[in-house]
Amino acid sequence: MRELLYQLAYLRTQLTQLEKLFVWAILFVSVDGFPLLPLNNENRPLSTVILLVYWILQKLKSRSISVFEIRLWLGLLVLLLFTFAKAYFVYHDFRGLFKFCITGTLSVITIATCRHFLKGLLERFSTTEVIRLLTYSLILSSVLPIGIGYVQFFAIQGLLPMPIANLFTSLFSYRPLLDRPQLTTTEASHAATYVLIVLFWVYSFYHDNPTFRRIYLTVLFVLFLLISSSIGYVAFIGSLFIYWLFCTKVNFRRLFSNVSVGLIFIGLAYSLRDYFLIEYTVHHLSIVGDLLSSFSADRLTYWLQEDYSFLERFGTPLLGFLSLYDSSFLGIGGESFYYIFPQLMSDYFPNMLTNPLLSERMQLDAHFTVKFLPAKIASEFGIWGFLLFMWFYVSTFNKINHFQKEFNNPTYRGLCLCFIYTMISTYMCSYFNFIVILVFVVTPYLYFDDFEAVIHNTPTLPLGQ
Repeated sequence: MRELLYQLAYLRTQLTQLEKLFVWAILFVSVDGFPLLPLNNENRPLSTVILLVYWILQKLKSRSISVFEIRLWLGLLVLLLFTFAKAYFVYHDFRGLFKFCITGTLSVITIATCRHFLKGLLERFSTTEVIRLLTYSLILSSVLPIGIGYVQFFAIQGLLPMPIANLFTSLFSYRPLLDRPQLTTTEASHAATYVLIVLFWVYSFYHDNPTFRRIYLTVLFVLFLLISSSIGYVAFIGSLFIYWLFCTKVNFRRLFSNVSVGLIFIGLAYSLRDYFLIEYTVHHLSIVGDLLSSFSADRLTYWLQEDYSFLERFGTPLLGFLSLYDSSFLGIGGESFYYIFPQLMSDYFPNMLTNPLLSERMQLDAHFTVKFLPAKIASEFGIWGFLLFMWFYVSTFNKINHFQKEFNNPTYRGLCLCFIYTMISTYMCSYFNFIVILVFVVTPYLYFDDFEAVIHNTPTLPLGQ
């Protein structure tokens, strides 16, 4: 508790009033879906609303717009014109265009706001202090969901009255508490996504108080296990595997040590699986295990047609890339995937059309979207949009990875890990996802700002100290 109070006091004393508003946006990331009282079953990103207020106040104060932001608005205008042409000549419907107007505008504002906030901090603080400010904000954002998550778990286990847990849950979600904690989000998979980004970030960047760090990470990791999200487990293992594959130097002694620790962890998790794995999660992990042990196009097609959840998380990215053929590699327009989704299903997974859950959603004219950001960009803006995005991602990642390998700096190791996770998490797929944009903006800024300090392997201090 003393450490949390210190973190809160640090944020209050180091930031301007406008910067504190940005921190409030980070604090509300954990309740992004359903702030306070639910109105319907749609996500209502409160953090983005706060960023919008920040952007308006910043414009009123400066009465100017940067060249960078002008380029963003011009880029959005080009994409809107392309989407309008598709809506007018192909779909004869403007719902997708209307949604992209909103998501595209929020995306530009979120990028511009993150850049302005970070640029202002780096004029006064070192990279070390900027990382500290962001880390403290994420830690404080997790206090409420951690507490509610454990209340939910104990209530599910019969150790606390269920009405108490349902009362807390209903403040943030339209979905009632079922068989696993969902924290302050709409469902367990969303909760796992949030917990993992905080877990990775704090593990990578927080070293000021080792005792607090160990306790906090243990509490957070146990909660992650109790959430029992198959997509969370896959994202967790996938992020670590990709990091080990691309971001670590060849060191057989270290490799043996890591493999040994990994085997111990897997054995421990396997022996305790009955305490945190529910049947729903076991089923989806068995699908992944089946594909890994005997992968084939037939097995993949079978599971995509058999299980709606698997189709939504892993099938829609595949359909997103396949839609390039239908659009002649030009894209289908922003937020327009659901226009061609029925035809894609009929062409590639016709047996899935008999799935009752999918049929119900299609009859309700649900707005299907691609659950993977690169595939979403590829499907909506074609091969050029996809290549441009991947060029930014790969080039930025390569620079960060080069620095962390060359200088063994923990800041860059942490950025590599968070950068990987924000890419592969299937739920971080909206154009204005605050956490994804924050990581994408922070990463290039920090490697430019701290380059000289890393070269000389010297610690950086806040300006004026």
